[in-house]
This record gives sequence, C-alpha cells and structure tokens, in this order.
Amino acid sequence: MTLPGIDIPDELVLESTDAGLELRQRSDRPGNGVRADLSGGRRGTHPLARALRGAQGVVVDATAGFGGDAGVLAALGRSVLAIERNPVLFTLLEDAHRRLALEVPTRAEAVTLRHGDARDLLSGLESPWNRAAAIVLDPMYPGRRSASALPPKPMQLLRALLRPDGAMDDVETLIASAFRTEARRVVLKRPPEAAPPEGVGKPTFSIESKLVRWDVWERG
Repeated sequence: MTLPGIDIPDELVLESTDAGLELRQRSDRPGNGVRADLSGGRRGTHPLARALRGAQGVVVDATAGFGGDAGVLAALGRSVLAIERNPVLFTLLEDAHRRLALEVPTRAEAVTLRHGDARDLLSGLESPWNRAAAIVLDPMYPGRRSASALPPKPMQLLRALLRPDGAMDDVETLIASAFRTEARRVVLKRPPEAAPPEGVGKPTFSIESKLVRWDVWERG
C-alpha cells in the first residue's frame, strides 16, 4: 500500500496491519515489518536518562525516526517535540501516536509531532521548545565497514527508505542548527569510533557503550 502523496522506494511496502501501520521489505511477509513506537520501553537505565540528569524542562527530539528516543523521553516524564522530515516515517509516527493515545493517553499528550527538516525548524521554534532543556540528535550515518552481520531490521529499512534522497544526514549542519538555539544541552548519538563534529568543541561528557556513544554539550 502506498498512501496518497507519499513516495516510497519500490522494494518497500507501507501497509496497515492489525497491530498498526508498518514498513516492510516487499519480499517479507505481512506482519514482519517495523512500526514506529512511542511507548518508551525500558527507560530506567537508558543513556538519555543520564544525559539529561540535572537539566529540567521540555526536550526536542530533532531526528525522531521510528520514535524510540521520543518514547523514552516521554516515559521519563518529559514533554517532547518530535521532528521528522521523511513523510513515510512521519506517517508511521502519527500512527504510533494514535495507538499510544488509546493505550496511555497522558503519555501521548506529552508528545508533539512536527513534520519538517530540523535544520530549518530549529531556528523558528516557539515557546517552550525554543528554550528546551536539551535537543537530542540521532542522525543517520554510514554503516560500519568492518561489520560482518546485517544491521537490525529498523536500520535496514531506514537506509532503504532514505537512500533515494541523497546521502546520510549532514551532521555538522544539523548540530550547528541545534547550537544556534537557546537549548541548555545538545545531545548527539554517534558510533563509538566517530570523531566529534567540527566547530562545536569537545563535549562536556560522553556516555559510551560498544555500539554507540552519546556526546553531551552543556551550554549553561
């Protein structure tokens, strides 16, 4: 199924299932795709809880994707503005938000969705988002050349979906847009081996694991 006004690569299918709207490879059976999820999952030890410790207020998830980080932030008690530029992903997020409103209405009320490119939207955010406790960035980046196993299915689908609109996200431009706001922190998710982006200095602190690194800049 292709929704009106939404372009999607030929190898992908966007369709409604009993569990919600899902994105899948055309070669996969229905029900084996990926849905956006704003439920939050396990949040107590999530790196975002540590990255935001001591910074009170609303949070902007500038690269919402399938909604995982926005869901965690809402489950942590934050009001969240989730920005997503890709129309397919945004449609999946809207469906996830509808499902969350039926399951946990108060949690759904904490999440505001906005369609557009964060590099453009961040400069014009209204109150309270323009003075957020933090802006969270989880941009797409090339796969690790040394990896022998396939990436998880959500990442495979993201790369297949986003490939037609060019390359990966321009991290430097994206983080520069975040630094032009009055957010008190900027949080960037990166591969462990990635060099810090240019022009913003060293992060105040980082939270690292084998698969990912969260760099955090405190800005007063």
